[in-house]
Formats: sequence, structure tokens, C-alpha cells
Amino acid sequence: MTRIRTYEIGTTLTNELQIIKSLTGKDYAPELATATEVLARLNELTDIPVTLIPMLRAPLEGASRYAAVAAAIGTKIYVGTGSGWEYLKDWWEYDSYNNTWTQKTDFPGTARNFAVAAALGTKIYVGTGDHGEIPYDKDWWEYDPATDAWTQKTDFGGSARYCAVAVALGTKIYLGTGFTTGFLKDWWEYDPATDAWTQKTDFGGTARHGAVAAALGSKIYVGTGCDGDNTKDWWEYDPATDAWTQKTDFGGTARKYAVAAALGTKIYVGTGDDGVFKKDWWEYDPATDSWTQKTDFGGPARQNPVAAAIPTKIYVGTGMSGSFLTNDYQRDWILQNWNY
Repeated sequence: MTRIRTYEIGTTLTNELQIIKSLTGKDYAPELATATEVLARLNELTDIPVTLIPMLRAPLEGASRYAAVAAAIGTKIYVGTGSGWEYLKDWWEYDSYNNTWTQKTDFPGTARNFAVAAALGTKIYVGTGDHGEIPYDKDWWEYDPATDAWTQKTDFGGSARYCAVAVALGTKIYLGTGFTTGFLKDWWEYDPATDAWTQKTDFGGTARHGAVAAALGSKIYVGTGCDGDNTKDWWEYDPATDAWTQKTDFGGTARKYAVAAALGTKIYVGTGDDGVFKKDWWEYDPATDSWTQKTDFGGPARQNPVAAAIPTKIYVGTGMSGSFLTNDYQRDWILQNWNY
């Protein structure tokens, strides 16, 4: 009979290591062993196979949805907007320590999907998107978790759009790509200190929507998405020089509506839609400009979920796992160990 064990990032497999030591008479170098290696060794030594499964967390308490936004500050993750049976504007705080959700003050703009969000310092910024009518949205809002209050800021400097990307780095937020009357590739910098937008050098790839972006170190990485066809190119942006450099293509299939998150010294990209919904998960190492496939995402294959990283963990949830015909929207919330 197979023994099932859930495993959370950062947890040492203490019991398994002790069993291996009792069977072999020596330590199994736990500081060097990955979770998969420990369990593989244990399976070799016993007749009770052990299976590693992802850890399900408390599901979002709001409505099921796709094309929402998420951003993390400290050990808290904030999730809101999106659409399921209707456009949404509710706003939720997830406490990763206690595994609990608390509803906060609604996003004050129009209910919408395909907006963007980015956390910078102690604030979260949310804007752009699609509320179901043209023109699309370009309003920009600041959320303060300490007071649970929203403040409207200067509208986004580019055209109204949806399906853009936004990412924070240093003291600025960068926003670009997306769709309005066509695909876009403009790139903008927002300075919260002056509440001002500055246009920067256009994204280095083709105009597109449904891309992903993540910041790591002093650089920003943008890729995948749809320019009429699904794409898999991968680009590095250096704010210091305002220049783009093409890097090694994303390791999976060309796709749109995936997610990306930076954790430690790596970037993780997965899920999305390449003609079918995806659940594969990939690690990008900027130091070697290389991709490594990791264990698949633990939930159903999907497009348009959200992902957020806190200091040692990545959370992925919501999204669409069926089709527009079945309205199979998700509100699950999964923590999975991707440090294999």
C-alpha cells in the first residue's frame, strides 16, 4: 500500500531521513538531498512506497474566477477582480501563516478582468483591464493593507488596455504589452514618489497580449503570450540602460495566459493555453540562461490563474480549467514544492 505524504516548501522530511538512517546506519546528507531524492531512497529501502503530493491550501472564499490579479507583501497575498459568472471587484487577503482568507475593502474601480497588479514597498497597485465595454480601462489605484484603503492615482500613461503585464523593481513599477484595438508592445515606468508615468523603450519582442513577467535581481523578464500566434520568446529588460536583450526561449510550448513568479535566484513559469490548457512548470536560471522542467502544477490544467511568491513559497490558484461553455472557473489555492 502506498503511503501518501503532503510536503510543504521548506519542510525537512525528518521522519523519512530517520528511517533511512536506521536502515543504513548513516545519515543521508539531508542538507544535499532533495525531497524527491529522499523519497526515492526510502522507496528503495522499504516495501512501503511513499508518494509526494502537493499541499492544498484553503480555497479562495470569494467567487470562482479567472483573469484575476494577485500580489504579495510579506507573508500576505492579495487577490481580487477577475470574472466568473460576472465581472468582479472584491478583494481578499490570504494569510499564508494561518492559511486563512479575509475579505477586505472592494477594489473601487469598475468590476473587471485582465487587470494587472504589482506590490511595491508596503503598497499594492492595480489598474488597466476590461470591464466589458470599450474603451478598456486605464485607471490606476494604490491599496494600503495597513489601513485597508484605496487611493486613485494618475491614470496609466499609455492607452487603455487589457491583458498587459506589470512588475515592480527597485522603486518603480513597469507596465506594458496588452491589447486595445490591436496588440501592444509599449513599455512604461511608474514612479509612486511622483505619481508619474514615463514611456520607456518598447518591449523587444512582437506586440502581444497574455504574456508573463517577473523581476529578479536588477532585471525584468517578459515572455510568452499571443501576437496573433502563441509565442515562447523570452526577453530581459535592464531598467538601468532601458534596453532589452533576447534570451533563450521559454522551455515549454508556445502559449498565452500562463503565470510567472520569481523565487530565490530563479523564475518559474507554467500553466497557460497552447491550444489546450497546460499544467507544466518550468524553472529559468538567469545565471545560465537555461530552462529546466520541474514537477507539474498540482491542480488541474488551466489558463489565466494567478501566482504570487512570498519569501520561500509560490502559490497558484483560480483560473479556468474547463471552457467558456462549461464555465469551469476555479478558486482552489495550491502550495506545491517546486524545489526538487
